[in-house]
Amino acid sequence: MEIVGTLTQSPDFFDPPWPSTESLSGDQKLLIDQHNGHIASGGIAVAEVSCLCQSEQCVLLAIYDRYRIRLQTLIYIACGLIQSNPSMTEEANNALYSSDTYRALYDPQTINLSPEDFYFYVAKSSYRYEFVQECLPNNTFKGVLELGCGGGWNLWQYKEKGIEVIGSDLSSSLTRLVKALALTFEKAA
Repeated sequence: MEIVGTLTQSPDFFDPPWPSTESLSGDQKLLIDQHNGHIASGGIAVAEVSCLCQSEQCVLLAIYDRYRIRLQTLIYIACGLIQSNPSMTEEANNALYSSDTYRALYDPQTINLSPEDFYFYVAKSSYRYEFVQECLPNNTFKGVLELGCGGGWNLWQYKEKGIEVIGSDLSSSLTRLVKALALTFEKAA
């Protein structure tokens, strides 16, 4: 992986003490601190991963996600793939996503969403789509793939613009919801 630039230096994405863009409970903040501590200490294993198109050049989007979890996020120049890199190893991912920690950490209400609730989450996450459009106004993406896409709300605006979208997540309940909304979506194995 070769990071050739940074799209922004916004404290939302780079400053550890910057407040989360999400309203977090005390329990969520504690889980996030524990998770970041486990990554820093090596208790949660991470490794560099290759881009699906084998491209090496990428641009750094963020070091922290919106919850303040340390999660370096990149966009690959050749294909537009956005992914966390380094990522948790397969074993670490399986441990997190098969536990209750994941949903407790991010958003416990998303487990049993109705289609009506889905649109609330689309509106709530629209700033991400707007940010990508602002930073890459002349993009010619023909498709967007999001691995670990939750309920697919980040993909919805691309679909509405006629761009092919594919999402994948480990959550069975979210997979059923998004398939009902006609997004191409698969439960990850």
